[in-house]
Amino acid sequence: MSRVDNSFGQRLKKYTQPDLLVIDELGLRKLNQTSVDDFYEVIAKRYEQRSTIITYNKTFEEWGKILFDPVLATAILDRFVHYCNFIVINGDSYRMREREGLVSHTGKRGRPRKSAVPEELSTDNVGLEVEETEEETLR
Repeated sequence: MSRVDNSFGQRLKKYTQPDLLVIDELGLRKLNQTSVDDFYEVIAKRYEQRSTIITYNKTFEEWGKILFDPVLATAILDRFVHYCNFIVINGDSYRMREREGLVSHTGKRGRPRKSAVPEELSTDNVGLEVEETEEETLR
């Protein structure tokens, strides 16, 4: 974000004001120290105030490497898991199935129509489990 030209506060509001922020593919690329600092600011400001959905395919143990700074990674994770519900999807990625030729690609972007997905590959057959945090379980 832009700290040099004093627009950091305005840019930060773009990420902290929405009722729901979706962060897709967190950890796909490593973040540098400045990006991690900015990311922490966003998460800290949203903590207990707004909803955030994060998709990722890394274990929590890997976040210290991805987020450059293990101390900040721990602080970020602490805020994530405090009031969160986990949705764990087991199974191969749809893109990988397409690559392996199990699903035909139409050349169009987006998800295929339900009728275009063979029954054995439908999401009904993907393991989906919701894990509750200890705090949620105690309520």
